[in-house]
Amino acid sequence: MGFSVELQVDQVAGESIRFLRGALMARGIRGLNMEYEYHPHVTLGYLEGEPSGAAYDVVRSLAPRIGEVSFAIGSVGVFPGDKTSVVFLSPVPSQELLEAHALAHGMMESTLGAMGSHYQKGQWVPHMTLGEKVPNGDVPLIVSSVREIQAKGFPSRGVF
Repeated sequence: MGFSVELQVDQVAGESIRFLRGALMARGIRGLNMEYEYHPHVTLGYLEGEPSGAAYDVVRSLAPRIGEVSFAIGSVGVFPGDKTSVVFLSPVPSQELLEAHALAHGMMESTLGAMGSHYQKGQWVPHMTLGEKVPNGDVPLIVSSVREIQAKGFPSRGVF
């Protein structure tokens, strides 16, 4: 089990992202069903292991310091794998978002220890996962489908 600090998207943006995932599944794209109920978010930091009381203290102190963070979807991205890939929406890394990550990173590492390499400063890629096990052959269809759906007025802004 691990522990993550996440910025959850607002209700309207969350419904839009779930609609987008549903529209992609309706087109026959595989690998979009996740093994858990998905709430669209951006993970600011992740630590392995069972969360401690100190971990919850960090989250309680972070939330009021970060506040609302506006976002705009900039692109569709891929973390490639051998046979399947993770496909995601990439919010534009605004100053607000980078500051939220820096604050979470600093507080988590100083209190809880080193985060995973994907969440280190200079390595972190802000993303909202669409699918975790998308067959590589379906990736181009996702990219073209998202582009087409966005052109029809898919909301590409929101608040964390």
